[in-house]
Amino acid sequence: MRLNRIIIKGGMGHFKVPMSGKIQQTYTIPPISTVVGILKNIYGDDIKNFALGYFIKHKGKHRDLMTIYKEFNIAEKSHTDKDRFMTDTCIVEYLRDVELVIYTNINKDIQLNDVLVLGKTNCLATIMDIQEIELEEIEGYGYNQYTHKDIGEGQIRRINTITLYNENTDMYDIKSGIVRENIEFKFNKNYDRDYEQNIFLWNWDKGVIQEWN
Repeated sequence: MRLNRIIIKGGMGHFKVPMSGKIQQTYTIPPISTVVGILKNIYGDDIKNFALGYFIKHKGKHRDLMTIYKEFNIAEKSHTDKDRFMTDTCIVEYLRDVELVIYTNINKDIQLNDVLVLGKTNCLATIMDIQEIELEEIEGYGYNQYTHKDIGEGQIRRINTITLYNENTDMYDIKSGIVRENIEFKFNKNYDRDYEQNIFLWNWDKGVIQEWN
């Protein structure tokens, strides 16, 4: 199978785990919704119904102390900014020296509509290479990927598959799916010789995911 392989690197990445409190933890593998957001930045918002696979490499985690600002008394227009905001601190967890490798059959011109980041806005990233490659039908192993729940022995998770801002509700519309988070798994197709591993491919269509066949 011939697909485009996109290699993205950054000094750090943060893919926030929801409801993680004052210690903002990061997923070690970005959710599918995050990777789709990166592809929409690269190719445009109108992409749909495409093949998607990816894995991530990094050199461990570190934590940083961050000041956050909380707004309150919003209804009281007479308050000054000093009265309306209070500060707090939280700990943010980051992945170090991140390499995200994405595989897709999207065939469009590159747009790069916004600054490329690895999750959090301060995690700047660069596209190192985009090229069409051949994935081979060879049995081997894949690493640091989400797969169908029946593949591998990793932890089963529910992760976001699409996150869209809704102007009418001033909230995000979210779809999610059940996946298995595999640090290592055996697989019998989609082998990338350059990275010496097999790639699990999803079919992504408006947030609905299923194995690509």
